[in-house]
Amino acid sequence: MHPCWSNWHGRRLMYYHMEIFKNVDIIVTPTTGMTAPIISPSALKFGESNLQVGGQLFPFAACT
Repeated sequence: MHPCWSNWHGRRLMYYHMEIFKNVDIIVTPTTGMTAPIISPSALKFGESNLQVGGQLFPFAACT
């Protein structure tokens, strides 16, 4: 992609982002990257480690 194209695209996205906030105060989006998985009965007592679900949610985790 040519640098001028990405610069133009970034300005265009920011323009529409600012236009949205002229009419609304908040944008509501999902807080996780997937629907909550079913919790097994044994997990209620002892907890569980579900690496597959953790791996799917990792890209949405904030690094602070």
